[in-house]
Amino acid sequence: MKRFQFRLESVLHWREIELERERDNLGRLLAEERRLAEALAELRGTRQAARDNLQRGPFEGADLRALAAYLLACEPREQILLQQLAAQSRSVAEQRVKVLEADRRVRLLEKLKARQLASWTQAMDRQLDAIAQDTWTATRQLR
Repeated sequence: MKRFQFRLESVLHWREIELERERDNLGRLLAEERRLAEALAELRGTRQAARDNLQRGPFEGADLRALAAYLLACEPREQILLQQLAAQSRSVAEQRVKVLEADRRVRLLEKLKARQLASWTQAMDRQLDAIAQDTWTATRQLR
């Protein structure tokens, strides 16, 4: 009896490698998106802390000028981070689509393999039944 062999095994292996690569890319993009979100949150937090610091006591003119300059400098940085985060979110969404497509291709080949294995198993069962029947018939005729 011939053992089961899936003709497209190498294609399936290649598709699995492709899927893993796409998942790795998605992981890197998600990590970068988290880093940008954390940087934005940190910037907003330090800006809010600087504003809250105004409530604590009397300040000199130089301190207020420095604080105002810092707060003004925070605005463009926040806009840049927001743009980078939006671009990164788009990249993540596009990569998710690529992962879903790669996963679909792998599942398609796995289903084909399962169907072919089921068909092969059924043929082997019929062959074993025929051999068993022939053996039984042969032993009955010898008696």
